[in-house]
Amino acid sequence: MDVSALSGLAAPTQAQQAAPDQELDRDAFLQLLVEQMRNQDPLEPVGNEDFIAQLAQFTALENSELSADRLGSLVQIEQLGQGAALVGRKVSYRSPTSGEVLPGIVSGAELTENGVLVDVGGERVPLANVLRVDDAAGATSQAD
Repeated sequence: MDVSALSGLAAPTQAQQAAPDQELDRDAFLQLLVEQMRNQDPLEPVGNEDFIAQLAQFTALENSELSADRLGSLVQIEQLGQGAALVGRKVSYRSPTSGEVLPGIVSGAELTENGVLVDVGGERVPLANVLRVDDAAGATSQAD
């Protein structure tokens, strides 16, 4: 197969060079498949089995990407639910501005592109910075 037609393809990015065992993304896979079809030997075209195998790989790649996207959405929804469950509760948190551990009452939760932030005393705090949660505003739980 003549590979000179593939010279127009973009050079690999630094991320691709750093991890050569990563799979091709969808666009690169399609581009490679189209170039292969354009440059195949007309007297010996790609066999049906090979073509079907490549399409199966492409379908598996698309399904994998879709599953990853859906899983990411589910994780975000779960984290927002965790943040919402803290509304009205007294928490101890590490302030993202000062680094101090402070007490406060959660008044809201917000999903942002950087994750879930809870509003504690007017300060937007990443959910991961919440260190302790009490039963209700001002009440602590004690074991019987």
